[in-house]
Amino acid sequence: MALRSFFPLRVVAQCALFAGVVLLLAPVAARADSCQSNSLETCVANTDGMPGASGSGTNTTFSLTNSEVTGIGWKSGGVLGHLNFKTGDLEAGGSLMTGGTFSATNSSFSIKGTYNNISNGTIFTGSFTGPVQWQLINPSTCSASTACEYDLTGNLIGTWNPNGPNAGVTGVTIQLYFKTTSGYYTGAAGSLTDIGGYSNFDTPLVTPEPSTLALMGTGLVGIGMMAKRKLSFRMRKSQAPEGDRS
Repeated sequence: MALRSFFPLRVVAQCALFAGVVLLLAPVAARADSCQSNSLETCVANTDGMPGASGSGTNTTFSLTNSEVTGIGWKSGGVLGHLNFKTGDLEAGGSLMTGGTFSATNSSFSIKGTYNNISNGTIFTGSFTGPVQWQLINPSTCSASTACEYDLTGNLIGTWNPNGPNAGVTGVTIQLYFKTTSGYYTGAAGSLTDIGGYSNFDTPLVTPEPSTLALMGTGLVGIGMMAKRKLSFRMRKSQAPEGDRS
């Protein structure tokens, strides 16, 4: 009978401690993928856009349109906005099929959506700075009859609007990865799929979620410890001689 009376309090203690530890570890767990944010950088994850090339020869440019933003810093869930970019011209010696380098001249890169104090507006606007690398990443398995995979990497410069007007930032984007349905990419419309990518910007996180979770976690751990001490006191009291219970 005594154990029955203690069972609810034991459950409260265990549940509170477990939930508190989970919440304290949540920010760490949120960083466990390729899109990692920290106190000095904000990562933006995106996927499922419309990639494509236009032009020919050294006048070829590459673009990604309406790629869905699925995470900004600690914020994730649903579509937070859209990412668009366009490179400069493909440099001599490069190829859409086997890889090459795009110029940053006349390039653009933007993220529009909702984040912090930006509501359905421009979160980042800027351009590539320096060469933009286009690489075939599975040359040993890519063929005319199998899928070919590509990635695009480049450095960015521009304005991060959640930090206020004219808040200049630099960053790097790694669009991993694009994949053909079959064969080398030649620029044909609809033959390339945007599997996903991420961009890191040198701007501190501005969302309060990690500190809020830490505060909640600390509170739950405290509740759990208090319940555990109360349970221990009741058990000692129940085991004491009849005359010593008071």
